[in-house]
Amino acid sequence: MWNLDELRAFVIGERIEMLLQEQNKKNPKKSKEEIEILDKGESYLKSLDEDTHYIMNKYIDQLFSNLARDEAFLYVQGFCDGVKIVNGLNQLNKIE
Repeated sequence: MWNLDELRAFVIGERIEMLLQEQNKKNPKKSKEEIEILDKGESYLKSLDEDTHYIMNKYIDQLFSNLARDEAFLYVQGFCDGVKIVNGLNQLNKIE
């Protein structure tokens, strides 16, 4: 059984994944420059000695983990901002 934080993280992760899939459907092609950079990066990583390759992979994994955590945080904050705006508008409607 998940606790509330785990459930929240799962739901947010799923929603972000859905949004990214929608975006990729709209813009499925990578530019030639993007493909070249990715290919060069992969080639460079494969050419590294085993220890350096391991360290670089861990470094890249950590960067992506940090980005994913930040992305989820910003998503939640955007949602909270939206709720605050709706509540504020509801308060204004009550005044009128």
